Formats: sequence, C-alpha cells, structure tokens
Amino acid sequence: MTIQYDLKWAQTIDGQLCDDSNTSQWISSKEERVETHKIRSEYDAILIGANTFITDLAKLTVRHVENNLKVKQPARIILDPTGKVERELKKQLEVNKLELLAEIKENFERETLLIAPSTNFFNSIGLFIRGNLYHSSFESLFEDPYFFNNLDNSIKEYLPEVQKILVEGGPRLLTHFLKEKQYQNIIVSIASKITGGSKNRVYPNKLLKEADQFDFGEVRVVGTDIMFYLKQKQEIEFGASL
Repeated sequence: MTIQYDLKWAQTIDGQLCDDSNTSQWISSKEERVETHKIRSEYDAILIGANTFITDLAKLTVRHVENNLKVKQPARIILDPTGKVERELKKQLEVNKLELLAEIKENFERETLLIAPSTNFFNSIGLFIRGNLYHSSFESLFEDPYFFNNLDNSIKEYLPEVQKILVEGGPRLLTHFLKEKQYQNIIVSIASKITGGSKNRVYPNKLLKEADQFDFGEVRVVGTDIMFYLKQKQEIEFGASL
C-alpha cells in the first residue's frame, strides 16, 4: 500500500508562513481556517514537524464543521527526527511546566504517533502507556536517502489503516517534501497580508530557472484569502515525428 501525501500551508503575499519572530499563529482568515478543518476531515492523518507542534501545541483536529462530534478525527503524526520534543519536555518539566506533556497525553479524540529517535525518557514519564499514543523509534535525518521509506514504514507499523496524509508544515518539513517531490497535491492559501522577513518560507533560495511549476486544479476566494489547489505538472511526452 502506497501512502499519499498532500501538502497544505497558508502564507502571506510575500511568502511568509509566519513572521520572523516565530510567535504568530494564524496567517489566514477565520473563513480559511474553517475550510482547512473541512479539508482535514478528508484525510486519515495530519502530519507536522516538531517545531510547529511545540510552538502551536497543535491539536490538528476537525472542529469547525457541522456535526464535528460525528467526524472521525484524523490521526496526528508528529515528525521529530532530531529529538526536539524530548528536549523541550525535559526543559518544561524542570520548571514544572506541563503544557506540552498535557497536549500529548490528554487529547483523547484520536491517535497520536510521535516519530522520534529511540529513547528511554518517554517510558520514564509514562508517556506512551495509553492505547492511542505511539512512539516510533526513528533514526533518519532529512539528508538520509532512505528517509521517506523509513517514514512510510513507521507510519504503516503503528497506523496501518492510514493511506492519505495531509502535511501541514512547518517550512523546513514542507520544503523537504517539495524538494524530493514526495507529494501528489498542494493546497496553498495566500492571505491578504505582508509581513516582510525571510525566515519562514518554503523552498528558500531557489533560482527562477529552477522553479517548480504546477498544474492548477482550482482557485477559490475564501474570506480574505485565495486558495490554490495544485498538482505536480505532468511532463508531456512527444512521440517520434512522422
């Protein structure tokens, strides 16, 4: 079974996913965020990177839709190849801060899979004793040529029913999926804002002649945002001339 990855992010007109302070949470309008929750409901799982999870305490649930209590919540996958979640948990627990620990442990609505390096720390604090919380030991960095094979294997081992995953960021994670062309569809929301800055972008420092091009699926105005539905551009093969 092949896992399908689709990418989704919101950005300002000048390409920032958040401002350079790394403290902003919502780029897009309320209407766009409601639409994002509808989109999430079409996927088996939502995948984010450790930085986004730690900064936003991201629940990644489907909330702002009709009859949301009847919606099967997508699994939450936190990709953390360098062990940031463990380091942040240790830092918070030293000062008796429980926000991050509570967000991992106390969200009962659906399965959570943390893909992170092998460690005894999580067992020492009883983090993964519940049936819908999982830790997959993962020793691959983005530079590893087998990174995506290992990622697929981790997901299939703990979430075997997951076939369709929405990747919601952050910038470095999205950039890696884009560079390696490990996606089928892209949904990008352009907010009617300009922040300036340069830190939080996908695909930084790429020359125009190297730019990826996409086929349009749909363009929609949602609130004060424009949503682009894109697919990888299909190369046209020409037959031999007659």
